[in-house]
Amino acid sequence: LVVDDEVALNDIISFNIQDASYKTYQAYDVDTALNIISNSKIDCVLSDVKMPNRDGKDLIIELKKTLPSLPVIFITGFSDYSETELLELGAEAVLGKPVDEESLLAVVEKYTKTSSKC
Repeated sequence: LVVDDEVALNDIISFNIQDASYKTYQAYDVDTALNIISNSKIDCVLSDVKMPNRDGKDLIIELKKTLPSLPVIFITGFSDYSETELLELGAEAVLGKPVDEESLLAVVEKYTKTSSKC
């Protein structure tokens, strides 16, 4: 699941993940992401941190209550939270924007199950 309010960036990240034979879902806000997660089998969440209304911190706090083993990887260009704080909340990794495709795919590969491949 790719969660980013920037539509173009969400599309690019999703395309790169799909190009590596993974199925993706897209959400542009936290509430939609939580809805998708509750209704779909999600193996990994790639999320921006800074989003309108509810942010990535809100997302990970909600997720870790009900799905503590679901990997969350943050991709952020600017955040009100330090990398250490995000990792302490349970994020597996924090990548900076712009993230290069190889780094992104390496992290996705590390934290997803092989069953998520198409």
